[in-house]
Amino acid sequence: MDFKNILLVIGILWIIQSIFTYFQIKNYHEVSNKLATKGKLVVGTKKGYFSSGAILIMAVDSNYKIIDCMVLNGITVLARFRRLEELINKNLLDETNKMLLSNPIKQAYEKAIANISILNEKD
Repeated sequence: MDFKNILLVIGILWIIQSIFTYFQIKNYHEVSNKLATKGKLVVGTKKGYFSSGAILIMAVDSNYKIIDCMVLNGITVLARFRRLEELINKNLLDETNKMLLSNPIKQAYEKAIANISILNEKD
């Protein structure tokens, strides 16, 4: 394979990744808009550069009860959001919730709690 063909393959793969990234971002906006109609949004992320990452989006009520919860967890741009039943109807601030979660999701959950703490300090 010569240099031009290698560049062509890299360019095609980059375009394909861009297309999948577009659809993943579109999915994120759809999920967050849907959950925003149910309650106050709380989001936590764990970036996974070369390992599994996670985005956790939760709709909570005024008492921090989790009304609905969706998680995107994976390494590739093919990952999609799924409902995280383990957290629904639990209190967001209950520390025992972390025991129900795998590591990348657990870290995203901890960041979501930190985001709530920052918002409460501003009030």
